[in-house]
Amino acid sequence: MERQDGVVRLRVADRGPGLAKEDAARVFDRFFRAGGGAGSGLGMAIVQGVVAAHGGEVGVETEPGAGLTVTVTLPARAAG
Repeated sequence: MERQDGVVRLRVADRGPGLAKEDAARVFDRFFRAGGGAGSGLGMAIVQGVVAAHGGEVGVETEPGAGLTVTVTLPARAAG
């Protein structure tokens, strides 16, 4: 986690198989499951909704064979 320029940024990364470009473009779509994987396909859509509700952004960086990194950026608020 890092805090700078009025934002807090959290990155979560893995070293898994990564996603193809066309799957990465849909990762935030409700009910989308890359490769027909397990689960409901709602996790990343929920993350995006919660982050957006707090004035932030979420993005992914990935490519096949190179893992996946999810970055959540939220406005910092004063301690208080």
